[in-house]
Amino acid sequence: MKFAKSCLSHPFSIFNLFLFKNKTTLASDTVSSAAEDDPNCSIYGMPVLRVWNSEQVYVLKRSIGNTGYAGMMNPILFKDNIDVLLGDAKETCDALRTAVDAMK
Repeated sequence: MKFAKSCLSHPFSIFNLFLFKNKTTLASDTVSSAAEDDPNCSIYGMPVLRVWNSEQVYVLKRSIGNTGYAGMMNPILFKDNIDVLLGDAKETCDALRTAVDAMK
């Protein structure tokens, strides 16, 4: 699994749109590919947002190892187009905002 270290190299406009203006918070299970891929999963068949089909996804998590309602690790965390930023989501977003503002 790769962890994002260079996420601030992306254009500010993309980060501004995605992180700062789109104030949407999603629970892990609502973006879990297991709902479509794993018939033995407790959330199989549940409607989910197919974020894994996006070109690039950033996931903010407190830690790796937490499971959602499904009781399993979200498989999207191991996909090549997913970067995981560990830490408190508010603190992480605030730090990103500060870093981006400093780049202006």
